[in-house]
Amino acid sequence: MRLLLLPLLLLCGLLCAASPAQALVIEANNHSRSVVTLAVHYLRPNGQWSTDGWFSIQPGKTLNLSVDSRNTVFYVHAVRIRDGKVYTLGDTIERWVCDQPFSLVNNAQPTAGGRMALFSQYEAPNLSIAINFN
Repeated sequence: MRLLLLPLLLLCGLLCAASPAQALVIEANNHSRSVVTLAVHYLRPNGQWSTDGWFSIQPGKTLNLSVDSRNTVFYVHAVRIRDGKVYTLGDTIERWVCDQPFSLVNNAQPTAGGRMALFSQYEAPNLSIAINFN
C-alpha cells in the first residue's frame, strides 16, 4: 500500500501545480451610434505576435473577446464605421491590417490588400480589461 501512496501523492502534486490555461479577456463596449470594428495585436504563448481582425460591435452592444495570450500588454486598432474615426489612446504602434478578415503573424506584410494602421497599447494586469468606445 505504501508503494502506491508515494506515486499517487507525486501525481497529485503535479496535477495540482499545473495551472490551467488562461486567456486574455477583452470586454469591448460600443457606446457610439455606429458600428465599431477592431483588430487586436497580441503575444501568443508560443512567443509569436499575432494580429487578428475584424471584430464588429453593434451600437450599444458589448463584445467579449477571449484571446490566446498570457501577456498583459496588447494593442487594439478600433474604427468607427460611420465616419472613419480611429480610436487612439496613449502609446501607439503601427501594424499591418487587411480590408477583409485576417490573421497575421509577426507583423508579416499581407500579399494583397494590406495597409499600416495605428494600434493603441493597453494593459490588463489580471488578463481582463474593459474598453469603452464612445
